[in-house]
Amino acid sequence: MMMPWLFALGTAVWFGAMGKRAGRNWFGWALGGAMFALVTSTIVLGVSHAMFLPMSHAAEDAHRLKSLAFTLFVVLVLGWLLTTGLHRHPHLIFERMKAWFTTGRPT
Repeated sequence: MMMPWLFALGTAVWFGAMGKRAGRNWFGWALGGAMFALVTSTIVLGVSHAMFLPMSHAAEDAHRLKSLAFTLFVVLVLGWLLTTGLHRHPHLIFERMKAWFTTGRPT
């Protein structure tokens, strides 16, 4: 199946661009992103394929689309979490939560 390689290519571009924008080693981030997406998408698609028994061609096509969408979701969420050092979104969320609990209202 060619889809894990496409996920790896897209994630390599994403991680590399984020690494370059943060002033870090873009090649290292791109390589790490590619390996992460290749492994993650292969596992998710492999498990999805292993647990599916096709009833018809239409059911098989629908299952493939659902499993690709779920794989994209997993790669995006885990990729966002793995790149928290490159962007400040989680830091801003934690600062607002801290302000909420210390003052009683968000700032």
